[in-house]
Amino acid sequence: MKLIRLFNSHFFPLIVCGILALISCRVYLNPGLPSTHDSENHLARFANYKIALKEGQMPPRFAPNLYHRYGYPVLNYNYPLANILSVPFSALRVSYQLTFKILMVTSVWLMLFGMWSWLSKLKLRNLGKFLAVLSIAVSPYLLQTIIFRGSIGEVMAICAFVWWLVWVEVIRQRGIAIKDHVTSWKEFLFSVHTIVGGILLGTFFLSHNVTVLFGTPLMLIFSIWWLWQTKRSALNVFGAFVIGLGLSLWFWIPALAEQSAIIVGGSSLAQQFSKHFPTFQELLSSKLDFGFSFNGSVDSLSFALGWVQWLGLLCFVGWLLAAAAGQKRARKALDQAGIVFFVFSILCILFQLSSTTIFWQEIPLARFIQFPWRLGLFAMISNAALIAWLAQKRISWQTNVLICVILLQTVVAMTVVPIGFYNKPTIEYDLFEQSTTTSNENLPKDFVFQQFADWKPTAILLDGTGTIIVTKWSGSKRSYSVVATSSVVIVEPTMNFVGWETTVTSGNSYRLATYLDNKVIAGRIAYTLSPGTHQVQTVFTQNTLPRVVGNVTSTVAFAFVLGAITWIIYTKLKKNPTQNAS
Repeated sequence: MKLIRLFNSHFFPLIVCGILALISCRVYLNPGLPSTHDSENHLARFANYKIALKEGQMPPRFAPNLYHRYGYPVLNYNYPLANILSVPFSALRVSYQLTFKILMVTSVWLMLFGMWSWLSKLKLRNLGKFLAVLSIAVSPYLLQTIIFRGSIGEVMAICAFVWWLVWVEVIRQRGIAIKDHVTSWKEFLFSVHTIVGGILLGTFFLSHNVTVLFGTPLMLIFSIWWLWQTKRSALNVFGAFVIGLGLSLWFWIPALAEQSAIIVGGSSLAQQFSKHFPTFQELLSSKLDFGFSFNGSVDSLSFALGWVQWLGLLCFVGWLLAAAAGQKRARKALDQAGIVFFVFSILCILFQLSSTTIFWQEIPLARFIQFPWRLGLFAMISNAALIAWLAQKRISWQTNVLICVILLQTVVAMTVVPIGFYNKPTIEYDLFEQSTTTSNENLPKDFVFQQFADWKPTAILLDGTGTIIVTKWSGSKRSYSVVATSSVVIVEPTMNFVGWETTVTSGNSYRLATYLDNKVIAGRIAYTLSPGTHQVQTVFTQNTLPRVVGNVTSTVAFAFVLGAITWIIYTKLKKNPTQNAS
């Protein structure tokens, strides 16, 4: 009886999804971290986000200690959600490695539980939900993302995406339930459902740049398709998108508007994205091992969809053929859900192939997608839903074959191991000297590699004579005095990136310094001073138009969300004073 009650309890899906999350996340139970493409870079960003906040950057945009202490504007351009979530752990002095493990495992767990919850909203059988969630847990794409690539941003993005699917289904069913009642548009647009959807979209928009570029159009298309019969629910979607964008524009407006300050548009990843299409053979079957995506058709990283995923597509094709042949049961089974899941999966596969290059070239910002095979992330989700749909049809032989193949894929997944582990003290991430980006694509255009070994926390005299006395020096702010006996050129060992401001106080007057640049200065902060005694303060600021607009917009959106939540709580308390008093 206790076992039956456990199966029927609300905790059962959480327990199941937690166990299934360990198929891939078991590698994070090791004392060290698995050696992956990105995990060490994320730890360095955690460290620099914390340091930037302590130094007064709000929000952080310039990583103070990266790039051999010259700083690096990676925080202005790369997804901040994981960094934001790491801050409370840093405040509690939790190591960056343990923080990464907690965030990664929790994100996978919530993603699987979100998938279970979505399929539950669709009224699918427990067996189908279990097979669907298991198919995600053992999918080659998820395994390589977690064990070989360490892309926490992608995992967080797909977690938010799945919970957005849950939200869409909730408002669809709500729209159906109240369609015969007179309801004002305000009740749709400013309801608790809209606020929750906006928060979900806000986290999604901040989770992973490329996944957002892929996912946002897909989410809009799916919303229109899925909610077509409850059109008034589209108001919820519209309101949620407005709120979600508002909450994230503090990041996106500067990230897009200030691209011209860095080399990202001319980087190899941006220029050569069309050379990273996987072949159909790689999608069908490729060895699941540590590797990379290379230019051309030969890669060492697996892009395989997965055996059970391909089997699910083949089974649905069988339904289509049976329906075309006139079988009554097959025609009856082809409901809207199954067709949506199948079409979505097929499109996510087709657009990973080089035959669709002509379409990608017509898409704005397509050069920033880097790797078209990232669509496998969304194919993994839609395919899992298709597997649950197939199990719902109660064809015993078909279900048994799916179970056998997925168990075989699970056995293979349990054999996947990282190439090694590493364990470093916190100080190494605080003083991390690399850029944390693949090809230094966030490098300011005028900055040139030089004099890294000579870095010191002080400005220098590049020309002229005088003395410099440093009062305070940090990666985001510094104060010093200059006594110049002749006209001098002052150079600070920091990248000159938009937002830096140097204030020079000479006697009772002060001015903003005008920065210089030439081959000798090589993209560092530099300016001239006349003879005399000067007090100098250089600060990284938010004083650019894109940052001001983005920060103000997000502040208004955040205030609106807080106000709406307060109003909803107040209204509910006011409607039920007796119940709340008791």
